Amino acid sequence: MHSVCIRGAEKSGSQLLKFNGEPDHVHLLIEHSPATPVSQLVSQIKGVTSRVLRKEFGFQGEHLCSPTYFASSAGGASIETVREVHPEPGRP
Repeated sequence: MHSVCIRGAEKSGSQLLKFNGEPDHVHLLIEHSPATPVSQLVSQIKGVTSRVLRKEFGFQGEHLCSPTYFASSAGGASIETVREVHPEPGRP
């Protein structure tokens, strides 16, 4: 999944800095150009992810990904600052 998200980010001219998540969702820290709308970036990553999962694992059905997402800006803060403010969640 990590490599798939990297490809999706790169297709939008962005860089995936951090990846983690849970069985039913992922958390991505992405550096991207302000010229790229977040909605376009999310759509690109979800599209690539959906196509790869369908092809490689045979997932079928109308919708693989929820149409919703949450986005927040770090306002140019360094990755170290983001980690201090938002530490990684514990693993179950």
